[in-house]
Amino acid sequence: MNKRLSQTWQKFRQSFSVGESLNTTVETGKAVLEAAKTFQEQGASVELLKPLLQNSSSLLDVLCSPLAQVVGAGLPFVPLGMALLKYSRDITKQDPSLEDCVFIVSQAAYLESVEEILSLYPSINSDANPNINKALTKQLQKLNDIKLDYESASNAVACFHESELAKAFNQVLSVRLAAANISNANAHILTQRVAWNTQRYIIKAWIESGDAIKNIIQPSFGEWQKEQQKFFSIDEYLKTYIASKPLDLVFDESFSFKDIYVPLKAKPVDNNGKIDEKVDSLDLETWAKENLLNSNNLEQVMFVQGGPGRGKSVFCRMFSDWVRQHLHPIWTPILIRLRDLDSFESRLENTLEAELKISFIQNDKNWLTNKNTRFLFILDGFDPNTIF
Repeated sequence: MNKRLSQTWQKFRQSFSVGESLNTTVETGKAVLEAAKTFQEQGASVELLKPLLQNSSSLLDVLCSPLAQVVGAGLPFVPLGMALLKYSRDITKQDPSLEDCVFIVSQAAYLESVEEILSLYPSINSDANPNINKALTKQLQKLNDIKLDYESASNAVACFHESELAKAFNQVLSVRLAAANISNANAHILTQRVAWNTQRYIIKAWIESGDAIKNIIQPSFGEWQKEQQKFFSIDEYLKTYIASKPLDLVFDESFSFKDIYVPLKAKPVDNNGKIDEKVDSLDLETWAKENLLNSNNLEQVMFVQGGPGRGKSVFCRMFSDWVRQHLHPIWTPILIRLRDLDSFESRLENTLEAELKISFIQNDKNWLTNKNTRFLFILDGFDPNTIF
């Protein structure tokens, strides 16, 4: 049986004995924002949740508010969503359906992901007086007609960024970013980052749910904890091994690689590996970024060659950190200095598992096939004549 988001919201209204009193999205956005602020200051209560349900049509209505207010305060959207489920269960003495849980939790998790990703872009958050237009109102109203059945809800739990919910939420956020004068290209990257990042907050919600949904959500509590630990492990790897690389000091000098880095120029080669002297040199970083962001190139390998001391290793450091800052978790960079590896297997996957002492690799045999993570391997020092 398909269930609409509007039906879920109406179900909660009935549970809390409230009706609908507002229609304009600007006002409904204020209702969600005020509820989150009050929750942050005072905690959950039935009296807090009643005006939230009465004066809004979804949690995503909060995107009508200035982004600085949504992002800067670090509002607790996941706990707010879990409170809705818990109090509804206590009032009705019935467990919510999987569809109800996914509708509520996915919105709350998506908003916390919005907070995290957009907080990285101060210029976006300076949008204090947004132009809330008809396009945003229309896109928010479309959310009411989103349908979920048990299978589609289960799929959203397993991999949110591939779900229909993610597509619908991204469309709302895209329109909201357009109102803040963000270009379509940048908005696309931002919405994708938010959607991919939502999974960790969905997991957070299931772990913190307690008895509210314990009989509904699969897999087990222990498996969700393992998934959460994997995300923590990736965060630690990026902080320790990627973010730090540009800041390493050059030999015994007082300056870092970042201080002296000069973007490289390069020329393409033909099928025989010969430099094409007829074309102008291109900016290597721009070329690499364009290829990485081209969805038609996902199965391709980028190969950069040059003589010793030309800056290839420094480029690997800098590009890895750029991916971390601007594309993670769409892409998670893994920087490997091949000269540091002791042995090589016939398959790269086996080499990585044997040589890289990273917990999310060592503790998860399915780390390469998990749909919620995607890795960009940057191999520094590749020499086909000596490695394989």
